[in-house]
Amino acid sequence: MDFCHFAGWSFKLRCIVTMVLLVACAKAFADDRDSLSVVNPGDSVHISLLTCGPGTEAYSVYGHTAIRVNDERRGVDAVFNFGMFNSRVSWFVARFLLGWTDYELGVSSMAGFMRSYRREERMVMEQPLNLTADQKMQLMYALWANALPENAGYRYNVLYDNCTTRAARAIENTIGSSLEHDDIFAGMTWREALHQTTGDLPWTTFSYDLCLGLLADQPMPAGERLFLPSMLMEAVGSSEFRVQSSELLVPSTNVIYEPIPPRVHPETEWWLRPWHVCLLVSLLIIGMTVAEKRAVRKIRCNSTDEDVCATRPKAIRLMDATIMVVQGLCGIIIALLFVSEHPTTSTNLQVLLMSPIALVALPSVWRGKGQWWWRLQTVSLTLMLIGAVWQSYAEGLWMIAVALLVRSAAKKR
Repeated sequence: MDFCHFAGWSFKLRCIVTMVLLVACAKAFADDRDSLSVVNPGDSVHISLLTCGPGTEAYSVYGHTAIRVNDERRGVDAVFNFGMFNSRVSWFVARFLLGWTDYELGVSSMAGFMRSYRREERMVMEQPLNLTADQKMQLMYALWANALPENAGYRYNVLYDNCTTRAARAIENTIGSSLEHDDIFAGMTWREALHQTTGDLPWTTFSYDLCLGLLADQPMPAGERLFLPSMLMEAVGSSEFRVQSSELLVPSTNVIYEPIPPRVHPETEWWLRPWHVCLLVSLLIIGMTVAEKRAVRKIRCNSTDEDVCATRPKAIRLMDATIMVVQGLCGIIIALLFVSEHPTTSTNLQVLLMSPIALVALPSVWRGKGQWWWRLQTVSLTLMLIGAVWQSYAEGLWMIAVALLVRSAAKKR
């Protein structure tokens, strides 16, 4: 989720750049060592939270978070980015689905960081952090130590450990308190929080909802709510959060780059939205079921003879096959998420509709048999519709469940 900002560099090149910046800072610190007792070096350091707007790639739709450290005295203006990953590793997609993806903290210059986001035409907002000189030095040292190759890597987790949560924890460790207020985002579920960002991307929302399970509809626990860039930006910029001497932690929020015209996602035509597509598919399933019932009044396919079974309308057999292939393929993904390390995906009632078993039953159904499949689907879809009391399903999916339930009940007679 950019929760994950793509690095684009090879691992070796990123290590070299990080080490060069570390050596440059170490040399600068050594040169200024004699003057530390006279001037607090933190006075020349400015630290701010950077929040970036969404991009066009699937991993960037939620935006991105980074921390800027500008040491004017030493001439180092660096951006610490916890969202670096390498998509070229073997089996990257499978590893991501299973929650086995490793991310790392990368360091770049502010100029290079901005060039990247200008090229992608993504908004960048900056929130200067109102920290004491000692707190600035503490946070800066902690970030540079974390950027060492032996410390930079971590196991990415969509909700609990990403570029935003890492930045939030770094700030919290510095100020000695949580960035969450008692009432901020209280009662909001994980799914509702994600919908705030993907609301204008209906098919992206649909795909994420298809993967999320029962736990996504539970309220986010205190201490785990600041997992999205926009949520962290809102929390630190709130007038409710104050630091020493009751001063605001973030006195102002500044837009340092905004594309002109502003980036907007193309609007999806109303008839191509998930709800309407699911409605159309549901009506097609029910219509074909009625047509089939009329056709088989004269001919009953009780024989294994292919010539007799072929009298079933071919269009109906193709419809069944297409639906079952989609059910099976989606079911494989949902089943993998059941055993993944990602939270909120381990109990997904939508597997009662999107089941890998559909691929096993397909040959029998194609030959006009497979009564066991229709009986099984009748039970599973009934349970799924009952489960809607506890879990929110992908938009419009319940209509397909109802249509297939009608078809299953008609086929098992």
